[in-house]
Amino acid sequence: LLESNLVYSQLVNNPVMGDGFRLFSKEHRNIGAGQEIGEEGLSAARQAIMQQKDHDGNRLNLRMELMIVGSALETKAEKWTFTDSMATRAEDVNPFQRSVRRVVDSVMDENPEVWLAAVSSAQSAIVELAYLSADKKPYIMNDTSIQVDGTAFRYGLDVAAKVIDWRGIWCSVLPKNKIDDPSGSTTRTARDIRSKNPVLSNEVKRKGKDDDRKDDDKRDDE
Repeated sequence: LLESNLVYSQLVNNPVMGDGFRLFSKEHRNIGAGQEIGEEGLSAARQAIMQQKDHDGNRLNLRMELMIVGSALETKAEKWTFTDSMATRAEDVNPFQRSVRRVVDSVMDENPEVWLAAVSSAQSAIVELAYLSADKKPYIMNDTSIQVDGTAFRYGLDVAAKVIDWRGIWCSVLPKNKIDDPSGSTTRTARDIRSKNPVLSNEVKRKGKDDDRKDDDKRDDE
């Protein structure tokens, strides 16, 4: 989930690229005119991606393969990625049924009118995920300080995401609402973990009660 949110925050928040222009910009020729999902919109996205060029002016001939939407547009996206084997008329055939697949994530619902078209990572990398020392596993540490009655745990993951190319992605209209970038809060405290782990919470609480009983016994002896 963390990696996914990092990637989507890069796409939706439209960062400035190395050339000084934002990811989605007129200079990059990857913004639509507010087209809805349909033959017109998908054709515009496919053409814009296909016509992208490299730094030397050579056509890249990239092929649109992904349609990225939120739950608000999922039904409409499904219609244009569905294969109807019973279609008998040319006008009933979906021209995108074998070339585009949908990707649905609720983070896109922050801008429900926005949908993205993109190439696969096999064609061109758009966002790069980087891990410290190439370690993709989270680290876990014990916290035995006197402030915690029991054993607490702290875990984190050293990872970051960065948009590295604009040529393989297109958006129907610029997103108006930004989403939270989790890159500044990749580590949670032991209290966060206990609140989501009832077994651990019960163990800590039970230990606390046992200690309270011991204190009461000592006072009675005195």
